[in-house]
Amino acid sequence: MAYMGKFLVVKRLINGEKMQIQWQEGTVIGGWAVAISRALEHYDLDSEALFKRCGISLSKALDTNSRFPVTRISRVLRLAVEASGDENFGLTVSKYVRPTSWHALGISIWASGCMKESFERLIRYHRMFHTAWEIEMQEQADLIIVAMRFPEAYRPLFCDTDMDAIAATTVLTCRHLSDGNFQPKQVRLCRSKPKNPEGFERLFRSAVEFGAEDNQLILDKNTLLTPLLTANAELAMLNDRLIQEYLARLDRHDIVNRVYLRLLETLGHKIPDQAQIATELHLSQRNLQRKLQQAGTSYQEILDQLRQELACQYLQQSHLSISEISYRLGFTKVGSFTRAFRRWNYSSPSEYRKQVELTYSGNT
Repeated sequence: MAYMGKFLVVKRLINGEKMQIQWQEGTVIGGWAVAISRALEHYDLDSEALFKRCGISLSKALDTNSRFPVTRISRVLRLAVEASGDENFGLTVSKYVRPTSWHALGISIWASGCMKESFERLIRYHRMFHTAWEIEMQEQADLIIVAMRFPEAYRPLFCDTDMDAIAATTVLTCRHLSDGNFQPKQVRLCRSKPKNPEGFERLFRSAVEFGAEDNQLILDKNTLLTPLLTANAELAMLNDRLIQEYLARLDRHDIVNRVYLRLLETLGHKIPDQAQIATELHLSQRNLQRKLQQAGTSYQEILDQLRQELACQYLQQSHLSISEISYRLGFTKVGSFTRAFRRWNYSSPSEYRKQVELTYSGNT
């Protein structure tokens, strides 16, 4: 039985709309899942079944106020590449992203005065889209360099397709905002060179450097300063307020993500106890416990959820032995890991691994 996970769900109202936040690790907005599902349908694949395999209800994804764990979305992308046979699947995802895919952030970006202002908004409010993604902008003479990356602790959990889709979406959005002729001066991607690099060059319309130290878009400054025909200062400001309200609700529960990330960074070493985590977050242990209780969870629940997620991902990597996985997850004995895994998934780690291998072989 594949791990379906359990979620800590918080529901709030934003201007009469229900926002559902599913707390585990970093999250991504539901509209991103919709774009991925449409890309799957482009290949005549059953998107609902594939999302279900990753523990995601596609019907919930159609509500763009929903959020989903980033590692599960990454798992969907991995399976999508396998099912479609297209290692450039992320580029297809970008073609199905619409302004409303990012809720109010998308509208605010389109209503900005120029593309530089659009990027400034994206940088300021990027967590509305993806809380495990970082973006920054630097100016150099007549160039603007936009760098994008995932926090180091998350990188082993994601696939190349995650960044492919985000980088391509960024460039296509700029192209839609302009006269359709927008192209970066250069694109740099950390990923290794794909078998079909021409697909990247066609989409980006520029030279693409693979195996780079950072993911970067090298852009012409004058192009980014050109006024946009879609500019609407009042509309941008109204949507900025919606974004701020949305992020305020996210921030109230950010303590969960901070604890999760700290545990993620230390797994494989000595796992800090709740008192140590509290000290690192500049909180008393009692205050941390109270904040987690208000968010509907606890230190132990977060640790268990993290271990569950990582266990399933590690077991899909055949080169890792079960004893190595047990160590990486902070278990002192393999037997303790096996018992915990049975409690989570109603099967042993070896049984789960065999089931994964059968599932994959049945799709080849």
